[in-house]
Amino acid sequence: MAKTAALVVRATTTVACPGGAPGDCIRTDTDIISQVQRLVDGTEVWEYLEKVDATEADIFLEFEVRNDSGVSFNVREADSNKILYSEYREVVSLDNDINRMIAHFLLSAPKRTEAEQEMFKKKRRCAAITARFTFAQAYYQERRRTYDWKVKNGTAATQQVCEKHWLSNICAEAANGGGNFYSEAWPPSIAELNRDLASESDELHELEQQMKPIQSAAEADACTLPLPR
Repeated sequence: MAKTAALVVRATTTVACPGGAPGDCIRTDTDIISQVQRLVDGTEVWEYLEKVDATEADIFLEFEVRNDSGVSFNVREADSNKILYSEYREVVSLDNDINRMIAHFLLSAPKRTEAEQEMFKKKRRCAAITARFTFAQAYYQERRRTYDWKVKNGTAATQQVCEKHWLSNICAEAANGGGNFYSEAWPPSIAELNRDLASESDELHELEQQMKPIQSAAEADACTLPLPR
């Protein structure tokens, strides 16, 4: 039996053509595509098959929904494009229809051992954990770079704060004073920068705390998290 699969979802809706053009036009329905993807991910299929990209798949799980009225499900061999399983249903309740189609397909699939099912579940958990951590880490690093730049470049950072609230020529005069002249806008700009830095430091600490449970979950499942870039 195939061990890996890629999910392919197509959904189209017939609409009136723009500009009053004759006939009907077909548009891709991204909302239905997202809904079908979520429904499939909520079934047991990924306890039997490892979800991978199309280039790595043994088989394709293809769903096509047209006008919210009919849904077809084809299981296709990746090498030959041969259809291994096929089912069509008129849509009554899309969530029920998708679940039933997957269940019917899995009836012919050899039952995985508990160890194999747990392995697939673990891979899915690790994929979800990695996605969460990657997103959180990217945001943290972006905020960290901003904070570090302000700390390292105090005068330039103060200049930015000054220009945000006062006329740029006043701030430029202060910045180019060579230490001999500062406009009245400069001291409050320094004070505001310090307030910003304190707030951003608290935010960074909070983000670090938010990532710890994700790292603990990764450690519990022996997931490999990406290294900071």
